[in-house]
Amino acid sequence: MLNPDLSAIVTPLTAPFVEEPAKWLVLFAPPVRRALRPDNAAAFALAVGFGFAVLEFWTQAASMIGVEAYREQWLWVSLTQPIAWLLGPFVHGGLVFFFANRLAQGRSLWSGALIGIGLHFALNAALTVRWGGPPLLRATLKTLSAIVAVGVCLILAIALARGFGAGLRKPTRGKRSD
Repeated sequence: MLNPDLSAIVTPLTAPFVEEPAKWLVLFAPPVRRALRPDNAAAFALAVGFGFAVLEFWTQAASMIGVEAYREQWLWVSLTQPIAWLLGPFVHGGLVFFFANRLAQGRSLWSGALIGIGLHFALNAALTVRWGGPPLLRATLKTLSAIVAVGVCLILAIALARGFGAGLRKPTRGKRSD
């Protein structure tokens, strides 16, 4: 069993290296890979993010049931967890978007992989590490994690809008109706 302080450092370091590749695997499934295009990469990333978030939150909820500290803080958990459950799928989708977009374009995957892992690490580190120091520093780190989360969601929203817009602008083939 790891020391709690060491565990607080190891968890944010390792989770992105496990979770992000797990999400990438879905994109390599033959039906998904055949359907993945640059104009729909954001939609696929969002679907993968939602699926991953459902599994993640189900696991977290199951592990929280038996922990006395969560039962004692039921009000706090009841007020904060729904926010995480609403934001989580979009954040996970946004983190996998960089990889999905590169894959859809047939370009090197390294930059998409590193961006997703790096942002995931930054978000986890700011949210889970028990930071020492003055309260202002801790509050700043929490604020930065919120900015990363919102930024990832905005990038995904813009990509979704551009993808859907590109789909609307595609010329139709066949006879003209005039």
